[in-house]
Amino acid sequence: MGRVPYAGNQFRIPGYQAGPYGYAPLLGEHNQQVLREVAGMSDQEIAEAIAGGVVQ
Repeated sequence: MGRVPYAGNQFRIPGYQAGPYGYAPLLGEHNQQVLREVAGMSDQEIAEAIAGGVVQ
């Protein structure tokens, strides 16, 4: 999307540090991490899934 202007919160809450702290993840950015840590797949299984077009 490129740069998108963001004005931040338009109000202040005492003791709260407002504002975006990082960008939103890209589609599929964490696929390998999720497949490894959540689904319990091995590196070989992940490589096969990527090669087979199951995930990117």
